[in-house]
Amino acid sequence: MSRGEGNPPGISVRRAGAGDETALAEMLADFYTHHARLLGSPPKSLEWGRSTARRALSDETSVVLILEESGRAEGFARLQEHEGAVFLREIYVRPDRRGSGLGRLLLREAEREARNRWGADSIFLSVIPANDEALDFFVSAGYDFLNTIELTRWEGGANSDVAVLGRLLGARLRRATGRLRELIERGRVLVRSGEYCVARLEEPVEGAFAVLRDGRELTVVARRDLLPDRPEGDVECGFRLLTFSMELPFTLVGFMAAVSNALAHEGVSLLAFSSYSTDHILVKEGDLRRAIRALKRLGFVVEFE
Repeated sequence: MSRGEGNPPGISVRRAGAGDETALAEMLADFYTHHARLLGSPPKSLEWGRSTARRALSDETSVVLILEESGRAEGFARLQEHEGAVFLREIYVRPDRRGSGLGRLLLREAEREARNRWGADSIFLSVIPANDEALDFFVSAGYDFLNTIELTRWEGGANSDVAVLGRLLGARLRRATGRLRELIERGRVLVRSGEYCVARLEEPVEGAFAVLRDGRELTVVARRDLLPDRPEGDVECGFRLLTFSMELPFTLVGFMAAVSNALAHEGVSLLAFSSYSTDHILVKEGDLRRAIRALKRLGFVVEFE
């Protein structure tokens, strides 16, 4: 089965057969060696790739697609049906051909195969959170984060947390209401300059960003240079302050859940608090880069003060 229609000249995607075992073994070994490096595990041998390729090609629940350019295998994708759901187990393009659009083309053909072979209306996959390139690729292709799970055994041979993503074929999964999605996609986040602290004090300090009295204690959020050298109370510093530069209606549902979920997938903890019209979050300085990446993936424009 050849699928050259609509593809650039010389490029096709077809189902793999026994004659593809050698090329598939090489690509599988490279695919999982990359993941092993991210996890600090040993690389995968070509012999491991051969045995994995043989299993994949003989598995009646799977289909392997080969992407060819001018007769040479440049990538592959493997789909598997399990208990009525379709999973994209691997998708790979040789390193020297990345950035050419072949990955997006192969993903489109894999989605088409899921519909045609199994009648699937959705597709799921998992990504190691450290694999930034893959996460960016799938999010830009319309996939949404669904969950994070811990795997104790997987084909890569190591324990790992993985992010589970999914996509409705033909439309994005609607984790949020249309109103929330619209707000996020035109929203802006301001990263404020300077180091911020959260302090439990006896009295507020002049110029503090926020002061909270909850009937039990007084909490102050302030730039470090506004606090006394030896404040009389408990203090935690090293934060950066991010403000959502937008009006958030009181009736809006799920905004902070979407933000905290995105940051959680990057392993970033946050402290959140609200003013009358918007929300603010504090993240540790060392987590700022990952927090910004997560917010951009959601659709925010990030600006610096």
